[in-house]
Amino acid sequence: MTKFNSLLILIIIGLVVTMATTNRVVMSNSEAEVAQINQLYEDWFRAVEEGDIPLYLSVLDPEIELIPTDGDPIHATASYGEFLVGVFASNSFKIERFGDKEIMVREDLAYARYDYNIIRTDVATGKVYESKRNFVDILRKNSDGEWHVFKHIWNYTTPDVTP
Repeated sequence: MTKFNSLLILIIIGLVVTMATTNRVVMSNSEAEVAQINQLYEDWFRAVEEGDIPLYLSVLDPEIELIPTDGDPIHATASYGEFLVGVFASNSFKIERFGDKEIMVREDLAYARYDYNIIRTDVATGKVYESKRNFVDILRKNSDGEWHVFKHIWNYTTPDVTP
């Protein structure tokens, strides 16, 4: 084997080791990001079931855009908070999850896709409404490294649902 071939093999081995190490760092960072995002969803889930508006708003980006199936978009956390006052005053909620959440992280943006059955009870009448929903969220990481929901989009898969 010539010196050139030996040197070339050493360079290739060095590149492979460097790439493998870099991939592990990227993967572990991505896993940490996904764990943070999953915790955000656990907090959000708890906020909905407990009617906790401050906790609910804490998972949202200040420039949140809620894009419901059946209405105009709602912008910014202040507007969203006003919307939630009426929602939580007149309803209680139970959430059933379907399957696993799909989360993809790319730098300071992430995508989440998941399905829930939302069981809403009208507190005045006791009437129960179930609605299966498909969700897509875009999350954004702020300058402190915290994730927040930036765009929240859903549709109903239950026919003739009463939102």
